[in-house]
Amino acid sequence: MLSPTLKLTPFFVLCLALAWGCEAGDDEQPNPPGPQGDDDDTGDDDDAADDDTTGDDDTEGDDDATGDDDTEGDDDATGDDDTDDPYGPDPSVQIDLMSGTITDCLPGFLSGGARGAYSGFAGSSFGAYVVWKDAWSGSTLNLRLESWDNWGGPTGPGVYTVTQADTNYADCGLCLFSENDEGTQFWPSPGDTVDFTSWDTGTDGIGTTLSGTYSGTLSDDFCSGTAVISFSGLARNMDYGPL
Repeated sequence: MLSPTLKLTPFFVLCLALAWGCEAGDDEQPNPPGPQGDDDDTGDDDDAADDDTTGDDDTEGDDDATGDDDTEGDDDATGDDDTDDPYGPDPSVQIDLMSGTITDCLPGFLSGGARGAYSGFAGSSFGAYVVWKDAWSGSTLNLRLESWDNWGGPTGPGVYTVTQADTNYADCGLCLFSENDEGTQFWPSPGDTVDFTSWDTGTDGIGTTLSGTYSGTLSDDFCSGTAVISFSGLARNMDYGPL
């Protein structure tokens, strides 16, 4: 906060004969800044000291009580930065089933639920992923789209074509699958595509947008269904993400 400006009025005393001494002028001291200036009996410095009660500097100082600096600090009470649980879901992430028949195999697939997007390092590789769960804790159905640098997964924007290696978790560089609480997993088919419109893996990806569209067929040993899935979200540090 800016310091109040002290204004000093010159004090002149006309010393007349010996009946008037100049001692009053010798004792006059400049008032310090702030409300202590009100102690001046002459009134001159009090007028100038009005800056302390009405001047711009002090009213700007109201930031401590009501100003923008402190109200913007409401993030501590209600803002995203402080109240967001880094381990919790991110409602701003979008993962949507645009079209397809996969819900015949997986009722409730991508309906409601909770979502998250992450980038960083885990295990032995840098990577990024988006995840949907029908419930963040104790889910019975989910979808994961992961990319791992050390396994040949995509590290930037572009169209990626699913290979045979991408149809199981032991070999996939791009791992896109859905699983339920019965342990059944649905994987894409070779030739399916993911168009990454914005994608960055590793620590460089934290805070960037992960977005794109998957088009293809998801299947297990007994059922298959088509799916067009769009996803978009701001990547958080995967140290806090569900693995």
